[in-house]
Amino acid sequence: MKKLLTAITIATASFAALVSAQAADLPMAPTYQPPPAPVVVRQVYNWTGFYVGVNGGYGSGKQDPLNIITNRFDNLSTNISGGAFGGTFGAQIQAGHVVMGLEADIDWASITGSSVINPTAGGLIVSALGPFNSKTLIDWESTARVRVGYANDNWLFYGTGGLALLGAKTTLTTTGGTAVCGGFLQAAHPLVVKLA
Repeated sequence: MKKLLTAITIATASFAALVSAQAADLPMAPTYQPPPAPVVVRQVYNWTGFYVGVNGGYGSGKQDPLNIITNRFDNLSTNISGGAFGGTFGAQIQAGHVVMGLEADIDWASITGSSVINPTAGGLIVSALGPFNSKTLIDWESTARVRVGYANDNWLFYGTGGLALLGAKTTLTTTGGTAVCGGFLQAAHPLVVKLA
C-alpha cells in the first residue's frame, strides 16, 4: 500500500507540475484600461491672405467752396451730402504674432451741395459782382493705407495710417448765371469722412 500511496503522490505531483507549467504559458487575463482622454486640437489662426470687398454708404458735412481758389476769404459753409459706392482690396502677411498689410479702395460718389455766397475778407464784402451761386460735386474718393498689428489667435490689434484723396469740383456763377470760375481738386479733404 505504501507503494501505491507513493505512486499516487508522485503522479499527483507530476500532474500538478505539468498543469503549472502549462498555466505559465497562457496569456494573462486582460485588465480594464480606460479610454485615452480626447486630444483637443486647437485651431491655429493665420491672418495671411488677400481679400476683395464692396463698400458703400452715405455722407454729409460742410465745405467751404472758396477754399479751392484761396484761403484768404472768411470761412463759408455749404452743406454737402450724398452717397458713395465702390470696392476695397488688400493683402496682409503674418510672421509669428506680427501682421503687416496694405489696403486700398476707390469709390464713385455723388456728394453735392449748393448755396448762395458773398465772399468776404475781414468781414468786408470783396466782390463787386454781388453774391454767387456755388455748386460743389464730389464724384470720387479713394484711400490707401498700411497696417501693422499684433495677432493673438482670432484677435488682431493693429494701427493703420495712410492717405485719403477725392475729386471735388466747385463751380461759381453770378446770380445772373455768368460763370465766374470752376475748380477741380484732387487732394486730401478734411470735411468728408470715408464711408464704410
